[in-house]
Amino acid sequence: MFEAGGSGLAETRLSQAKQFTSYLDCDVMVTAYQYQPLKPGAIRVLILEPAADLDAPIRCKLEHVKCEDGVKPDPGYDALSYVWGPPADGSGLSIECDGGEIEVQFSCDSALRHLRRAHVPIRLWVDAVCINQKSLAEKEVQVGRMSQVYTLAARVFIFLGAGVGDVADLFAWMRKAGPLIRSHEGEASQQLAREARDRFGGFAVDCRPPLLYCR
Repeated sequence: MFEAGGSGLAETRLSQAKQFTSYLDCDVMVTAYQYQPLKPGAIRVLILEPAADLDAPIRCKLEHVKCEDGVKPDPGYDALSYVWGPPADGSGLSIECDGGEIEVQFSCDSALRHLRRAHVPIRLWVDAVCINQKSLAEKEVQVGRMSQVYTLAARVFIFLGAGVGDVADLFAWMRKAGPLIRSHEGEASQQLAREARDRFGGFAVDCRPPLLYCR
């Protein structure tokens, strides 16, 4: 999944976030979300509320869920992987959570907007929100469990941000490469790998079936 629009869209989103925060500052007393301690073996899952408008404020709840012993929670959750980008710096990007605010980076804000459904809530694990970033002790424990969290997720969404330039071309190439890689056609796969190196320079592509790994 990738987002089209580039830097112009980023500036628009940041401006909208600042305007929304200014409105809140003038009319409503908004406080930072207060994280409750996690029990051993638990994680937080974000319940992302629906909205039909991409620009609508992001509203969510956090739920504590047992996640251990290799057993997938019921109900389950999806996990989000994305590039964090610059650290949150008080510039106005935040989401509403259980009556409080959680500051997020632009990339997280953008990913949540694009994953959000129009009519039904979704359950997500998002590290920047589901881990209390102000607690060093909690981060030490939860970051160490991230592999397990992703393994037990029903699905993992990868958000790459602005879909411009080589990123859009790479996705077009992946659609072409996928069937050949899945069919284990070794020579064809290697030909695609050479093509990718020639076209995308900055990407390292490993086409050894059944994996497709780009970095």
